[in-house]
Amino acid sequence: MQRTGRPFEVVVNDALRTGLDERTRGAVEPFRVEARPLGLRKGVRLDDISELLDQVDGADER
Repeated sequence: MQRTGRPFEVVVNDALRTGLDERTRGAVEPFRVEARPLGLRKGVRLDDISELLDQVDGADER
């Protein structure tokens, strides 16, 4: 790193301002998540909650 004789706090603040300024200038396309229907795994029964918890957490967690 090059020494400029400027205090560390000033250098950090300048770097943050530069980065934030560049971020607001350009039009950034928003991040999107495409949802997909995943369905249930084979063998999973939602009507027995204790069995479901055993499958998710493991039988040793009780």
